[in-house]
Amino acid sequence: MSPSLGTCGTLEVESRKFKADDQGNETEVPVNDWIEIGALAKAEKNHRYGNILYRQVVKITGGKQTFQFELAEKPYEAGIDPMQMLIDRVPSDNLKKVD
Repeated sequence: MSPSLGTCGTLEVESRKFKADDQGNETEVPVNDWIEIGALAKAEKNHRYGNILYRQVVKITGGKQTFQFELAEKPYEAGIDPMQMLIDRVPSDNLKKVD
């Protein structure tokens, strides 16, 4: 039996993608990728991540996008590429605390 869902989550993400040449010069390119979004519980002491409450691979096409999903409990944080699987110059902005 699956848990009853009751907390509606709305996640707004904004994404940009850059390619670097062999000299390190970056050029912005269109985003058109399948990327994971997710929601996590608060991490326990000495753990990097909390329990995964929601995890889904979605089509990200750049700019701002909004995704909605239902959860069994309120998450502590949510975002794009929550487990930091992609190369990212600023991975600290992928997850935001839920208010």
